[in-house]
Amino acid sequence: MDGLLWLIFILFLIVFLTLISEIKIQVRIKKEDKDDRIEMDGWLFRFIHIKKIVSLVVLESLNEGVKYKSRSNLINQQEKKDRITKKKIKKWSWDYTKLLVRIDDFYGVFKDFLKKVHIDQLKWETKIGLDEAVATGIFAGLIWSIKGNLIGFLSKYIILDDKPNLNVHPVFNNILFHTFLETTIRFRVGSIVSLGIKIIFRFVKKWFKNRKHLITLSKST
Repeated sequence: MDGLLWLIFILFLIVFLTLISEIKIQVRIKKEDKDDRIEMDGWLFRFIHIKKIVSLVVLESLNEGVKYKSRSNLINQQEKKDRITKKKIKKWSWDYTKLLVRIDDFYGVFKDFLKKVHIDQLKWETKIGLDEAVATGIFAGLIWSIKGNLIGFLSKYIILDDKPNLNVHPVFNNILFHTFLETTIRFRVGSIVSLGIKIIFRFVKKWFKNRKHLITLSKST
């Protein structure tokens, strides 16, 4: 009996420690000349590390889409080449619409999750240059405005632990657009588990609600 109690206690402790453990994700987005890439590093339990790099190769046309290649540090993971097309974007949009239809108050559930997400750092630097100084100044001001509005929007839903480091550097007499964004996001395993449980519960609830409605309609006819 004592052995069983110890086993239950150990299992409970493992589950508890897992739920309070943090998932940490560092994201770096870089656009500089032909070097367009997204790098993501994820850590779980501080020692499980997953790295993913996505490099945008070329935008061929609106129909052909954007070529990209990706690689990660997972075992037996080879470099993958693919493209993002209008057809894929439409499919993703359709899948998202179906998700909203099948789950009651998906926005509310996801907003509750975002309230538990922390951003430790956010650094976003941009260099903009056009052939005319006036146009460069106007576009630099526009980028400042976009960044400020995006940060203001984020701060309504996500916890910003540090003040964002935003910079826009106008470059005169030279045509260029470089941008670099780096941020670290963290949340607890328990938060993502809670989100999954709520989504499943809302999905089942909506399914029973629709089934009940169909049965009512069939009886009335």
